[in-house]
Amino acid sequence: MTRRRALALWLTVGWAGFALLPWSAVAGGGFFAFQWIAAWPRDARVAPAAVALLLHGRLWFVPLAVALVVPLAALSPRVREAVASRILTDHSLHHAGGEAGEGLEQKRQALERRRYSRRDESRLSPPARGPAAAP
Repeated sequence: MTRRRALALWLTVGWAGFALLPWSAVAGGGFFAFQWIAAWPRDARVAPAAVALLLHGRLWFVPLAVALVVPLAALSPRVREAVASRILTDHSLHHAGGEAGEGLEQKRQALERRRYSRRDESRLSPPARGPAAAP
């Protein structure tokens, strides 16, 4: 299976869950009692995330929607593999959430700074000051 097909498969699973499955705790006999189906999808208690976001104004589902929309760009056949990888990794670092995501992003930025500082060390370092160069 190619990487893009695997990505398409997992995005399909994610979108199906986002658009079809209830995201709140199902009261009564639980999910597999299927008592919730009578109120699905319009009742806010058993609405899928997409319906809860669009009809009930539950804005905490926006990050989840963004997490499902951005990787769609990597599916385009016009996007090179390297660019698709960059889209997916940068997106996952920025939206991993909480301290873990921030920690990963800080590590990535530190690695970038270290890489550029080694390459441009001579150009970025201040000129040496001798006794004759003092103000």
